[in-house]
Amino acid sequence: MPLERQYSAFLPINQTIDYVMVLGGGHMVDDQIPPTSELSRASLMRLSEGIRILRMYPGAKLILSGYDGGTGVSHARTMAKVALALGVSKPDIILLETAKDTWEEARQAAAFVQNKQLVLVTSASHMKRAMHEFEAAGLTPYPAPTNFLAQKEDRAGLAKVHTIISVLRAD
Repeated sequence: MPLERQYSAFLPINQTIDYVMVLGGGHMVDDQIPPTSELSRASLMRLSEGIRILRMYPGAKLILSGYDGGTGVSHARTMAKVALALGVSKPDIILLETAKDTWEEARQAAAFVQNKQLVLVTSASHMKRAMHEFEAAGLTPYPAPTNFLAQKEDRAGLAKVHTIISVLRAD
């Protein structure tokens, strides 16, 4: 939780945003399932957060990144297929299809974004490292963490689990 909570959720700011970049996070290729199911949970969370933010800033472009990982279809292209299915306009999508890691994503973004305003979307547990890489590449993105996994302890829920276990052991 301390790692994930270093950056707050992205809220609208009184600033023009030119780009919303969603970092890659895994996919599979299977034309027999819905496009949303081709993305890993982390990727779907990242993409949905990127689209949420994109809708706050008319005129902004959505940058999607990630290579094919041996699937024959880039992760960026798979995310684009889902973004299109969720109503994002094709001209608003930019693909960076060769980046294999965050270091490469940051360098490719820096060459493309230059001095424009960028929101960076990735999993909360990955945000600190991603911000470091993007800052090292000369960018100062606004962080937009998502896919928070750590939660505050739920004592009531934990007590219920213990009760259920006790009942099952008694049987």
